[in-house]
Amino acid sequence: MTHPRSGDTVRVHYTGRLDDGRVFASSKAREPLELTVGEGTPIPSVEETLTWMEPGEERTVRVSDEQVTIDANHPLAGENLTFDLELVAVGPQRPRRRD
Repeated sequence: MTHPRSGDTVRVHYTGRLDDGRVFASSKAREPLELTVGEGTPIPSVEETLTWMEPGEERTVRVSDEQVTIDANHPLAGENLTFDLELVAVGPQRPRRRD
């Protein structure tokens, strides 16, 4: 099994939906999102879910009020968000820059 670990680079397709089914964001029509596990994402439950996934696996995660804070001026403020995730690939850890 190849589960992502802290520092690994992952590529993931996602679709974000509201309770009424409207899609507010998706990577399906473009390249997958690339992120480094452990660097923190705007939605911690998404990153946590990815650490239990293997490449090719799909999962759905719903973000609760207790897990996410969104600026009250944001159009999605107060909405329940659901993300469909597909882990596309897990790559090696990126070398850390020394400044």
